[in-house]
Amino acid sequence: MTLGLLGAASATPALNFLAANPNGTIRGLSLLAFSAAFFAALTLAALALSLLVKLPFFRSALVMSLVPFLTFSFGLAQGPLIDRPLPGAVMIGVWTVGIIALWAIFAKLFSYNHFRSAGIAFVLISATLPLFTVLGSARSSSDPTKPSADNLALPVAASASETLNVYHFVLDGYARADSLLAVLGFDNSPFIAALEERAFSFPTNTYANYPVTYLSLASTLEQRLVVPAGLGTNADEHLPFVPALRGDNASKRSFVKAGYSYAHYENGWWVQSMCGEAVDLCIENRPLLSETELTFLSNTPIIAAIKLWSPTTLRSLTETFTGGLGMIADALPLDRPGRWYTFLHVMSPHYPYEFANDCGWRFSDPSEEWREVDKPRYVNDIQCTNRAMLQIVDRIIGADPSAIILLHSDHGSAFTIRQSLTFDEWSQQQLDERLGVFAAFRLPDLCDEWLYSGISPVNFLRIVQACAAGAAQPELLPDRHFITSWTDRTSDEYGSVAEFECDSTCTPLLN
Repeated sequence: MTLGLLGAASATPALNFLAANPNGTIRGLSLLAFSAAFFAALTLAALALSLLVKLPFFRSALVMSLVPFLTFSFGLAQGPLIDRPLPGAVMIGVWTVGIIALWAIFAKLFSYNHFRSAGIAFVLISATLPLFTVLGSARSSSDPTKPSADNLALPVAASASETLNVYHFVLDGYARADSLLAVLGFDNSPFIAALEERAFSFPTNTYANYPVTYLSLASTLEQRLVVPAGLGTNADEHLPFVPALRGDNASKRSFVKAGYSYAHYENGWWVQSMCGEAVDLCIENRPLLSETELTFLSNTPIIAAIKLWSPTTLRSLTETFTGGLGMIADALPLDRPGRWYTFLHVMSPHYPYEFANDCGWRFSDPSEEWREVDKPRYVNDIQCTNRAMLQIVDRIIGADPSAIILLHSDHGSAFTIRQSLTFDEWSQQQLDERLGVFAAFRLPDLCDEWLYSGISPVNFLRIVQACAAGAAQPELLPDRHFITSWTDRTSDEYGSVAEFECDSTCTPLLN
């Protein structure tokens, strides 16, 4: 009973985190390891307290079982202060004094039987509720992205020398030029002009098929629409789409069937982008602390304390080569034999914003999102991403002048969008901001004519694959666009999908 109580208390922070983030925490083993370490530490502390104060072991264990709840209250305490935070040292000091006082009060109260019973019930219920949520999420996961067949065959060129290397970059959350200007007042035309000088073409009115990364990338890589419109489609579930994001998708299989090798970039933050099993070259960019682990530990004073007193240590734990872009050029398969399809999902310029004002490294605050106060950081990351991408593009063209380069985003930003939008509340500006995607193609001249206004990501690789093999005009899908519900989990619309018809404007096609 005593060890079970300590085990429940140790696991509760991880269970709460997994329950609140059912789709973003694939690296659950690291949280399990943390819980095991927490359990060992609490057990030793309970034994020490029992010996030093001469308390019964069960009572000292009950007192120590409060430690996880108090420790992980740091993030909760910061919530009301997120827009006007206290200085780091002040926040840590005030929180520490308050937590010690609370712990002492509860330790005294547990000398009474009825308070001990209440404490036991609190610990067990606190562990049980998120456990049911986590188990329910696991059971509800379906597999809507499982391909029906490998029927997307890339036409094979007459010889390997006639095929072209393909470098496919996805910049996460990179808004289209018109939205950057309208929402942020930022003119991106110099970057577009620089790419045009490097023989890139830019189709107009490009809208994403879906407004969230896992659906947008899955549809791009599978070259099909992965979830239909309708209620109850479970579009909030990430797990069914992870294999496609890690290299098990129709595009990769088709390239490999045509004689290509496959290189996959692991961006180090978004765990869904990790290299899968069927990867010929994994371009690794792994920080010691993943996004999951950093966010988890930010609910305690640990990260705040390291940031305050040892920023170099924090840098060594979290740095991902400045948005993952600094190391890409050296890791590309430019000098490797054979033909390569290289897929790179780059987190920049999506938050957490990793570039300092000089485009060097900065600690990315997990609280940064699509808030008004974050706009300057996002614009800065756009500019730094532009600079880095031009360097990478020049490196590719210098080594491989005939290479095909596809550079696009998965979705736009969300500064004008609140979390509680229902399908019929989206304005044109909000649709343009979130669904409008940046898209640039470096193709042989013959293939440029296949680009058209309104092309969507589901057709990007259909054109690229046909062009890479010197084939006839590809078979394209209708360009359809969907919004997944942004309401909370209690809404009838949560996890559902609505279709919008987009050209220069978007019109809902509501049933």
